[in-house]
Amino acid sequence: MHVRDTNGNSLFVMDGDVGRDESGKPFLARTGSDDQCKQLCAYAGAWLQGKRAPAMREADGKILMDLGVADVAQQATRAQFAIPSGDFVADAVSEVRMISHDRGYLYVENVTDAIKIVAPNAPSDGPPPLIAPGYAKTAFVTTPYALASKIPRDVAANGDWDVTLDTVHLLVNALRLAREVRLYTLLTTAANWATANQISIGVNKWNGGTAPAPLANVFSGLAASYLPANIIVLPESVAPYFYGNPFSTNITLMRDYVQSGGEMPKVLFARAKQFTGGAPAYVWAPSMPGNASPTNVALVRAPDSVPTTVTLRWLGNAKDGEAVDGVLVRRYTDPVDKSDYVVVAHNDVELFVNNKVGALLVGAIS
Repeated sequence: MHVRDTNGNSLFVMDGDVGRDESGKPFLARTGSDDQCKQLCAYAGAWLQGKRAPAMREADGKILMDLGVADVAQQATRAQFAIPSGDFVADAVSEVRMISHDRGYLYVENVTDAIKIVAPNAPSDGPPPLIAPGYAKTAFVTTPYALASKIPRDVAANGDWDVTLDTVHLLVNALRLAREVRLYTLLTTAANWATANQISIGVNKWNGGTAPAPLANVFSGLAASYLPANIIVLPESVAPYFYGNPFSTNITLMRDYVQSGGEMPKVLFARAKQFTGGAPAYVWAPSMPGNASPTNVALVRAPDSVPTTVTLRWLGNAKDGEAVDGVLVRRYTDPVDKSDYVVVAHNDVELFVNNKVGALLVGAIS
């Protein structure tokens, strides 16, 4: 498994208990016991799924008496909030399901069967009509994702709190952000959807069109979906134009509909951000502001037996028995400078289960 740092730079290849450089030469040796790694895996596995990790204990503070007053390190502490994980919606729109093999076939019920009318009339003295369940299979291969951080030995040894644990949280946060980008790309790429499930907004863009009508657009998407869609992924930056718009009086339809108790799909506000050109930008609306390319809004069904998308996460090899919920944490030591490397790895694949379940509002914003 190829390991990179949080900036995307190549570090090494993780090969069991050793780390190898680009030429294949081992230069890192695994350190830490399986029990220690398994405890870190428990934290990483919870964080990767957006759950609260097991109660964290603040590491014992240290007072180091060295040569003189200037060398005395005072005990320190801090608020144990760790790195903020942001508001990710990936797990909500693409449920994570654990699998025992890293490749194979996913079988899903034929969505057409769910809405096909079959006459159930059966004579009292004869057999009932026969119908047969249909399945569609999709081949998949999980993709390994891994990030690492280097912790100088003296920093880890003299920290007043658990630097390694915070580093694991940092790596998990970076992995979750990468997954958020993958789900955004999967769900907002028009080519991934069936043609009839691509609802073109045309010139009536929500944030500046001649006659924006988000309520009508949403219901057009709901009507195109083979099964009821129950989630709309709305970029936070789009909310002002979705619920109130200075460009058209049509927007009052949305306001009146919602305020009168009209049912809508659950609105997930996509708040996750990424650095783009040195400035923060919303993952789910990277073209706002300043880019004229259209941005699409997804209507999905999740989770369900026939969802729009699903994420398959491989539980790992038997030799990686310390992995928890498909997440592996390992520690290595550099024999030259004695620094520690902390690695967080998992194998995922995000699949479009059925591109006729849900819809894409193409060009809703610009």
